[in-house]
Amino acid sequence: MDSSELYSGPIIDAANYFSGNIEFVNSGNNVGVQLVDLAIWLNKRVYDMKQDLKGDCLELYKFIAERSVLDGFSLEQLEYILAEEFNKLRQ
Repeated sequence: MDSSELYSGPIIDAANYFSGNIEFVNSGNNVGVQLVDLAIWLNKRVYDMKQDLKGDCLELYKFIAERSVLDGFSLEQLEYILAEEFNKLRQ
């Protein structure tokens, strides 16, 4: 049986999203970059280091988490996601 028709991958169109040059900036000179650094730092504390945040750090983390999609890039996270998806398919 030819199973090639059972699954079709996503169709990806090439797009020219970056029409200019990428500019690297020092976080000391850019508040936006500092905020992203802080969000990553808080997320690392919670997920990687399993620390409990307190006070203003906890409030800021909650504010960010309620408005964000937090995702990991570790092999462990990938294995967990794949196992969840596999289990959904089996049901």
